[in-house]
Amino acid sequence: MWLLSTDRAELHFFVTPEDIKEGYAILSHVWGDKEQSFQAIRALQERCEADHSNPRDQVMDKIRLSCEIAESHGMRWIWNDTCCIDKTSSVDVSEAINSMYRYYSLAKVCYAYLADVPSSDEVSDDSSAFRGSKWHERGWTLQELLAPRFLVFLSREWMVLGTKYELASVLTAVTRVPQAVLMQEVPITDMSVAARMALAAYRQTTRPEDKAYSLMGIFDVNLPPLYGEGLKRAFWRLQEEIMKHTPDTTIFAWPGGGILLASAQGHSETPPLSEFHPMHVSHDNHCSSLLAESPYDFKECHDVQFEPYSPQDNPFTVLGPTFASSTDHNGELQLTGVPSFTITPYGVLARILVIEWKSSWTIALLGWSRKGTRAGLLLNRCEQSVDPLRPLYDIGRYLTPETSLKYSNQDYRIIQLEGTNAQELSKLGTVSAGWREVYLAYHRKPVDASITSLTRAWRVLQLAELSFSPPFRFSQDDSQGGGIYGMHLDEAHSALSMGRLHSPWTGAEPLELALSGSFVKTTYPGFGVRSRQMPWIGRSQRFVVGTTSRRLYFACTFRFGRCTNQERGFSSSNLGPHWIALALEYSEQPVVAKREPYKQHSCERDHVDVPHGKGQSAKRSYTSHLSLRLTRCSFSPQDTILVSLYNAATVESYRCGP
Repeated sequence: MWLLSTDRAELHFFVTPEDIKEGYAILSHVWGDKEQSFQAIRALQERCEADHSNPRDQVMDKIRLSCEIAESHGMRWIWNDTCCIDKTSSVDVSEAINSMYRYYSLAKVCYAYLADVPSSDEVSDDSSAFRGSKWHERGWTLQELLAPRFLVFLSREWMVLGTKYELASVLTAVTRVPQAVLMQEVPITDMSVAARMALAAYRQTTRPEDKAYSLMGIFDVNLPPLYGEGLKRAFWRLQEEIMKHTPDTTIFAWPGGGILLASAQGHSETPPLSEFHPMHVSHDNHCSSLLAESPYDFKECHDVQFEPYSPQDNPFTVLGPTFASSTDHNGELQLTGVPSFTITPYGVLARILVIEWKSSWTIALLGWSRKGTRAGLLLNRCEQSVDPLRPLYDIGRYLTPETSLKYSNQDYRIIQLEGTNAQELSKLGTVSAGWREVYLAYHRKPVDASITSLTRAWRVLQLAELSFSPPFRFSQDDSQGGGIYGMHLDEAHSALSMGRLHSPWTGAEPLELALSGSFVKTTYPGFGVRSRQMPWIGRSQRFVVGTTSRRLYFACTFRFGRCTNQERGFSSSNLGPHWIALALEYSEQPVVAKREPYKQHSCERDHVDVPHGKGQSAKRSYTSHLSLRLTRCSFSPQDTILVSLYNAATVESYRCGP
C-alpha cells in the first residue's frame, strides 16, 4: 500500500494498512480530466530530491490541498487513488481494487471532496448543489460513503460542509442508504443482498466492469479484475461469489419485467393468473435466468428483505390449498431448512422449497418479503430438461400475446403471496409441496460469434453469407439493420437439394428459409381507439378498447436467389437481378411450412430493385403483418442485399436468433 506523506507529498510503501500505527487519512473524489499518476509523482519526487525542493509545492492542487488539510488535522499520511496505485502493474491494480473497501474502513478520516459544491451551499435545501453533486452518482463512491467510520465532506474551496453523521438525513434522501446504516447504528450487512444492489442501480462508472468490481467490498467478496470481460460477465462472477458467502437468497429477487402484486380488490396493472401462458421461453431471454446482468436490474429492490421461514411460520395458510403430497416427514410440510445452490454447466443445482400446482404453476419460497408481504420466485419448467429427478426450470411467467396488450409488462418473475394472488392460487389444486432438488436456468448465454453456438438453421444461413459478396445477408447484429423479427427460423437450406448450399453461394442456387410466427387479428368496432408505437418499423398498430381479438398462426417459405432465366439472357455464369419469392399459409393452431417442390421464380413478380446510396432502402409488404426491408450491404453494395424480415403485427418486438 502506497501512501503520500502529508508534509511533502512523497510516496512511501507499507505492506498492510495495519502497519501504519499512527493511522492515515484517505481521499474520496470524482476524477477530473487531468489527474497526476503514480509515475508522475515518483518522477517529481526524484527531481525534488536532486534540487532539495518540496514536491508538495509542485503537485496539482487537489493533491496539495488534500495533504495540507490532512496535515492540519494531525495526519501524517494520506491515500489518494489517482496517485497511490501503480496502474501499469496488474498486480497493484488487482490488490487495490480488492482492498479498496478495507482501505476506506481502516482510515482514521475520509475526506470526500465535492468539486461541484460551493462553500455557500445550503446542503439541506431540496435544490442544493450538494444533493446534485456528481459524487453521489459514481459507482466507486458508494463504498467510499459506506466504509469509513468518520467521513468529512469538503466543498470546492476545501471547507468543511459536515460529516456523514451530521448529514445522514440528507444523504439518505439522495442515496437511499438507510439513515441507521449511515449513522453506524446497524451494519450494512443488515440490509439484504437485493437492497444493497439497489443502492448501485443508477450509479455510473467509466469502465463498465467497475459497476461489478466496485461492489466487492460491500458484499465482502474478492474477485480478480478482468478488464475487457464486459459488465455482464463481471456481474455474473460477482453474484457467483456472493452465493458462496451468504445464505441470503434475495440475490435472485430482481423483478425483471414486473412483480405480480396482490391486493384485496385486485390491481389494474397486475394481470390475473389465468392470463399467463404455460409456454417455455428461450434461454436467450434475460428475465428467464436466475442471475441479473447489472445492478440496474435491482432498481426496485430497496424494500426487499430476507426473512427465512421459522418453524412457527406457515405461508400457505393464506393460500388455502390442501397439499396432495410431500416428501418431507411423512407428508407434513417442513418450512424450515437451508437452501443451497451449486453452479453446474447445466444450470444452478438448487435445494429449495417448492410448491407445484396441477395447472403447471410452480413457485419457489426463498424467504423474501416486500413491505411485510411474503413473495416467491415464479418458475416455469423447461422443455429442455433432461434429468427426470431434478428438472430444469426457467425463471418467470409470460403473458399470452393477446393479454399483454392490457398491461405494462409481458413477463413477471416475482409473485406476492397474499390477497388476490392467494385467492387464485387456492383454486388451482396443489400437486406437491416440499424441499426439492431442481436445476434453475443460470444466465443468458453471452453473444458468441462462433458458428458452433448457432442452431442448425442459423448455421446454414451464416455459412451462406460468410463469403465477401453473397447475394443476400441476414445479419444477426441489430446495428447492421438486418435480421428476422417476430418469427422463428425453422429451417434454412438449398431450395434445389434441401441440403446445404454450395460454397461460395452466388445466388444461382436459391436459398430457402422456412419461418413461422403468429399475430393478433382484431375486429374494430370503431370507437375507443388507442395507439401503440412499433419503433422497430417506424409505424403504429391500433388497438381498441372493447375489440375482439384472436391469434392466428402462419408459416411461410421465402426463397432468395439471382435470376438465371436463359430467355432473358441470364445463366449461372451470367447472373441476373436479385429475386425473392414467398409462399404463405395460415392456421388457428401452430403450423410449420410445408416442403413444396421447387418452382422457377416469376421475373415480373419476384425481382427486386434496391436503390444505391447511404440510407436508401426498399420495402416490400406481402400482407398486413409480413414485410421486408432491403438495403445495400456496405461491404459489397453492388452484389449484396441486406435483408430484414418483419412480422410487423407481433405485439412486442423480439429477436429470433440462435
